[in-house]
Amino acid sequence: MLESARSGDLEGFLVVVGRVVSDVNMVPPAVAKRLISSVQAAVMSMEKDTQLGIGQEVLNILQQRGANFEVQANAIRERLAVIHEERQNWSQAAAFYSAINPEVGNRGDPTEDDIERLLRIAFLYLNSDDVAAAEQFLMRAKSYVKVEVNRDYRICQARVQEAKKGFSNAAQQFYSLTTGLQGATKLYSADPLQWLARAVICAILAPAGEQRSKLLSRLYHDERCRDLEFFNVLERVHSQKLLKKEHIEVLSERVKLLDIKSEETQQVLDFATTEHNLLAVSVLYTSIKLESLADLLNISPQTAEAAVGDMICERRLSGKINQVEGLLELSKGREGEALHRGDVRFEKICQAADSCCEQLVSKYPHLMPS
Repeated sequence: MLESARSGDLEGFLVVVGRVVSDVNMVPPAVAKRLISSVQAAVMSMEKDTQLGIGQEVLNILQQRGANFEVQANAIRERLAVIHEERQNWSQAAAFYSAINPEVGNRGDPTEDDIERLLRIAFLYLNSDDVAAAEQFLMRAKSYVKVEVNRDYRICQARVQEAKKGFSNAAQQFYSLTTGLQGATKLYSADPLQWLARAVICAILAPAGEQRSKLLSRLYHDERCRDLEFFNVLERVHSQKLLKKEHIEVLSERVKLLDIKSEETQQVLDFATTEHNLLAVSVLYTSIKLESLADLLNISPQTAEAAVGDMICERRLSGKINQVEGLLELSKGREGEALHRGDVRFEKICQAADSCCEQLVSKYPHLMPS
């Protein structure tokens, strides 16, 4: 059998495998196990391209005997999954990992390898834009992981929220990954700046309102954000200034990297920037014609009126529409007040911290860096 594999006679190899499987009940179990293990070894020794084709054929043959050869079949599935993952064939890799039977050789609770595999499958399905499947495997893993310390689980969960356009939750979850104790990760980058950048973009895309403003204020005052290439955009958003074409172009490149379907990225970006710019207008104007507003935001009057109406109804914008005169009348609402109160509180905290540092340095001068 191994000679057939080495000589390149793959059809002959599959014929031999078929005979081994069909006649396995005619030999002692120990001999059968060695024969099937030889099949597994032969598949593993092939070139990767060949493994993908022959490996699937061998799995089809082994499945004829059900659970008899699950150990060897699982090993082949895992090998094929690894190859597909290396080639970024995400959905195929996820399918092979999903087919692995975790109960083989394990009659107790799931092992660390089983839990890691569930998270890896979720990771792969997220990469292939299958959010529903990813969420299903995350739910299975949740029963066995310590959520607060399992970094891979938390990142996958944040990505699911992002893919479902729950940008406020996603931003908070990504930001939490950059603070406190940093757990190990086997699936993702350990660089906290990567998740900080993701948190900022999600916060910018979140529905305009008080919650978004608080989150943006927290991010803006995080010194690490000044190292981000698009900090100037965060600064404008936090300050409730109009986003111009060049700022939107910067955001566009970042939004393309998120777990949002490619055909929806422009719609998501347009919606977020329109809502933000409406808030910015409310800071500059007390009243404005809907046609002028539409020109200012480079959108149609109908789109402008619909967006304003939604935000007013949801109490995310304070004002009213005079449809007879085509006029938007604005007033400073809870949004601006909440942002101001948040900044004042943060400033007081910073002043208290500075005072504390000065007292420490005056009492312990050796603490002052040279």
